[in-house]
Amino acid sequence: AVGCLIIFKVSSHAFDLGQTLNGVLVGLVSITASCALVEPWAAVIIGLIGSVVYTALSEFVKRKLRIDDVVDAFAVHCGGGMWGLLAAGLFTTAENHQAAYAVPPGTP
Repeated sequence: AVGCLIIFKVSSHAFDLGQTLNGVLVGLVSITASCALVEPWAAVIIGLIGSVVYTALSEFVKRKLRIDDVVDAFAVHCGGGMWGLLAAGLFTTAENHQAAYAVPPGTP
């Protein structure tokens, strides 16, 4: 939410509640795939990058593809979901992976 709020304020010099609420949603969508596998600091980074992905995809859909997605559902769920899947592989720690899936230590 904070990432979307800052991006929208810098780009349009105004605050938008809809954009901020979509930022909350994209943060939740982005962290869902890896919530048991990442550290709290990584969850914040994943949410912030998710807001950038959401904003970029939303603008692409509106301006380049000329598709009127009124509530930005595609950008929130597709953009946040794809980034979340990639982030799960990038930010997962071995210790959290072992704890979440009951993998014995030393097993790859």
